[in-house]
Amino acid sequence: MPKTKIAKNKTEAVAALTEIVSGKPGARRARKLIAAASETAQTETLALEVEVAEAELEFSRPVGMVPLAEQVLEGELIESSGDRAANVLPWKAWNAPEVRSYDLPLLRIEGGEDGLTLSGPEGPLGPVTAGFLDGLGIEATFPCPFVEKLSPALAALVINERVQRAPAREVAVIREEGRCTRLAPGNREILPAGDVADVVWESLQAAHGSLEIEACELVGGEMSLRLFAPVQEPVTRSVGDVLRFGVQVEHNYRQGTTLDLYALRLICLNGMTADRRAFSWKVREERTKDGQIAWLRHALGELPRAFERIVERSRLMAETRFTGDYQAVIRQSAQAMRLHRRHVEAVVAAFEEEPGDNYWTLLNAFTRAGTHANFPPTTRRAVLAAAGDWAGRWEMCTASLPRPMALACGATILED
Repeated sequence: MPKTKIAKNKTEAVAALTEIVSGKPGARRARKLIAAASETAQTETLALEVEVAEAELEFSRPVGMVPLAEQVLEGELIESSGDRAANVLPWKAWNAPEVRSYDLPLLRIEGGEDGLTLSGPEGPLGPVTAGFLDGLGIEATFPCPFVEKLSPALAALVINERVQRAPAREVAVIREEGRCTRLAPGNREILPAGDVADVVWESLQAAHGSLEIEACELVGGEMSLRLFAPVQEPVTRSVGDVLRFGVQVEHNYRQGTTLDLYALRLICLNGMTADRRAFSWKVREERTKDGQIAWLRHALGELPRAFERIVERSRLMAETRFTGDYQAVIRQSAQAMRLHRRHVEAVVAAFEEEPGDNYWTLLNAFTRAGTHANFPPTTRRAVLAAAGDWAGRWEMCTASLPRPMALACGATILED
């Protein structure tokens, strides 16, 4: 059923729609409705009927990414095709960031009613985001959580005092759509998010042909992209108990690029991440755009073997039975994964939806909860990564694992 918001005037109409989609950067349709309300709302009383399917979207996806189908407008949905035109790929519409280099002490933060803004020697550069403040806090050594609690004027005083005391060094200010979204060390070349997406797409398409974009977004200087290739491998003989090969890419203009294998279980659309690779800035020659692209292509080339390894070890998990009460085993495994006990009941409920007596069903309970339960984004990432690590380590000598994880993996501990 549609939800109705009654607004007395144009301002309240826009505020009502904004509240509905607050925190949902992928809801482009809802933002279109807001723009329309801003332009056309003229009556004193306006009933705004917004379909839940269009504006009040569910954003409980793995690692906080918004499915592509929920980001596009009618007529814009991209079909999965290996020969699609390059200009319909979503990242082709992204603008490259504006990069400006400065000596750190020349930057200044201004505090006003609308928040914090950044100025350089030539004048104002625009409002700053939380991501920019995180980078500035690292460069100028001030605690962001503390500064965020202060009024804008007082926060500006604290930040500027620390910036002036910081050693002189070059930094790069990243600007997108008039906002300062990231601050990076000046000795790095900034690789646009669209270029990263192009490299990933072209490399995977050359190896696998047709691809599917499951999620793709760029928010505040950080890109998230998940692609699936037509590569599937069965784990057991059960219908749908199949893993599909996927790649998950995260690109941040300060931290750089991380690449994960994403294995999707088709029967219930559970996912787990494994074999994480992060670009290192330690080698000077690799800080160039070409160096980052070369690393990315090499890392992508190694993921198919990682997928084969996950499939092989998942099959071994399916052949290994656990003994005892399943709830006790889940709690023990959750403790080994450092999952907070308030989330354990969601894992137990997930196991009861698809019960079994082997460690593969146990692992699927964690991936089901991590994918579909209402976990915080950081917890969701941790669960999916721990599940991939658990499967990937299944054949590892358990003597090299911590005792709780060894027990969780079904090892028999030999006592002296």
